[in-house]
Amino acid sequence: RMGKLYIFFGGSSKRSGRISLETADASLIGDEVGAEASHVKGVGDINNDGFDDLIVGAGFDDQVGQDGGKVYVFFGKSRGQWATNQDMEITCDASFVGENGGDWAGHRVSSIGDVDGDGFNDFIIGANKTDIGSDTDNGTVYLIKGKSTNEWGKDVSLATADASWNGASRDNMGWGVGNRIGDVDGDGLDDIIFNTNKSKYIIILA
Repeated sequence: RMGKLYIFFGGSSKRSGRISLETADASLIGDEVGAEASHVKGVGDINNDGFDDLIVGAGFDDQVGQDGGKVYVFFGKSRGQWATNQDMEITCDASFVGENGGDWAGHRVSSIGDVDGDGFNDFIIGANKTDIGSDTDNGTVYLIKGKSTNEWGKDVSLATADASWNGASRDNMGWGVGNRIGDVDGDGLDDIIFNTNKSKYIIILA
């Protein structure tokens, strides 16, 4: 349950039959047993450098406390810069940590496109076990906006997210965070969808 991500590059030759994961062109390994660094989403180009990027959620990472959660960000790059069996903690380009132990931040992650029209793709992080005040398991969804490469950092608290939404007590907001739904209201900006464990869906019109 440490978590491992395998990357296969596209090419002109067709892949078929059984393919061993160990033949992947690149791979990334979580560095904490039980963290489940394996919740992966391609998020488009979040630093506007011409390469698509990806994020990896590790909802049971213990850095800020047991099961606080963590999300790793990896910027795209040319083939020759990728390698196999790289440690996520060492090689990530940016990372975010939950606010408190038990939050499960990164147990769900998703691409949402460009919600503010600035030319950078954005993403959301679900932390469906956060507590708000005296309530429990409210859950929180965090919005992280894309930005230039030098503006990202490592081990950034999700308390500093660009925006966030909290559920009511025991809602477990962020139980599911929907993948990119595009522009549902026709205003030229991509929109956001996520839900609770009660099958209550919330759409945010950007």
